[in-house]
Amino acid sequence: MIVRTMFAMVVGVACVGCSISFPRFEAREDYKTTIPVDGQLTLVANTFNGAITVQESQDSSIDLIAHIIARGNTQEDADAGIEGLKPTIENNASELKLLVTRPSERSNYSDSVSLELKVPAGMQLKLITSNGAVKCFDRRADVSTKTSNGAVRIERSEGKISVDTSNGSVDVVDSKGTMSLDSSNGAIHLRSCSIEGNSDIHTSNGAIHVELVPTNAIQFSASTSNGHVKCDISKADVKQTKKSKMEGVLFGSGESADIQLQIKTSNGAIQLKEASETKKQAAAA
Repeated sequence: MIVRTMFAMVVGVACVGCSISFPRFEAREDYKTTIPVDGQLTLVANTFNGAITVQESQDSSIDLIAHIIARGNTQEDADAGIEGLKPTIENNASELKLLVTRPSERSNYSDSVSLELKVPAGMQLKLITSNGAVKCFDRRADVSTKTSNGAVRIERSEGKISVDTSNGSVDVVDSKGTMSLDSSNGAIHLRSCSIEGNSDIHTSNGAIHVELVPTNAIQFSASTSNGHVKCDISKADVKQTKKSKMEGVLFGSGESADIQLQIKTSNGAIQLKEASETKKQAAAA
């Protein structure tokens, strides 16, 4: 069902005689479908403007809700835009692609399509949006996310985690695996996480807080161009020549650690700490 709305936007213009027009009408539709899944395919979900949220499904299929907003200078324009914004599905031997593209004739409209997905826990994910947040819960497979403008939150994930956001914070909670986390502008937080492979955490502008559940020994280096580095992990052998740089071994001593962890920010503090006993017990359960 299409929901129709007219909305007004007021913009101040600094020059006499200038005028700016914006689409004043919008149409909304929640497009729903179920996609059968055959085999261990990787799901690629890509939208040009909108958030992506993924939760675990108990079924062997993918449940999709696409929240579509189309705008226009008339209600007819907005209504007509809905159909061209519905996701398309491409399937090959290794990937199932769920794609949302903006038709060329609608390049002047501020349309958006947010994706809400329920996906089998063992399915690998590649989640891409040009403008919107990404949230992902309860995964037991690799997760890769990329957004040009939005925060990323991943909870209860096991596997490789790859995050790339140009403008937004990154939160990884109750997760374990190999992590590659990169933000061009935003803080990065790991809460009650286990590092189980060589990992990199980087932001160009923001603080980094790393709260770890003890695992095997981790060889680490941490540095910031503007801020301090602090380690509150009891079983750690660290060397700090200046407040902005630290290296050493976490959860062990010497240099025999097989896991490498690099942490770097250009502007912000870095803090490493150990998860509380409650969180350790929950992670072990």
